[in-house]
Amino acid sequence: MSVPNRRWMVLIDTNIFLRIFVKENERMFRECGEILKLATRGAIAAYTNTIVLTEIQFVLTTIYHYPRDRIKEALESVLSVPGLKITDDTDARLATDAYGKTNIKFADCLLASSKLIQEKKAAIVSYDRDFDKLGVRRLEPKDVVK
Repeated sequence: MSVPNRRWMVLIDTNIFLRIFVKENERMFRECGEILKLATRGAIAAYTNTIVLTEIQFVLTTIYHYPRDRIKEALESVLSVPGLKITDDTDARLATDAYGKTNIKFADCLLASSKLIQEKKAAIVSYDRDFDKLGVRRLEPKDVVK
């Protein structure tokens, strides 16, 4: 699935930022870095939300055992990406309904409930295929940077 020939709106999921912070896979690191460069240049209208920030903190703490000061730096780096907006437009009732009908984690149900995602005005950029089960448009970074 490719991006239309216009300024595309995307919600950047947690795993995109994590691939940059932990750099476990060189290809993914480069692709995710390109997503943020596109946002910085204004080639894509990118947003994320506080759910993503919370997940970044949680994963860096529990999985990667980053110290608190390093996590703070990671969160600040997200907040300082030029062109990246923080937009909290989720629908808790819609997310709760999706959570009850699927085996998808609640945070992903919340992200998929974003008004812009539900109105088909944006796509989620993520490697997480669970979003596909929620009937929302998901793009992998390679699809956006083509």
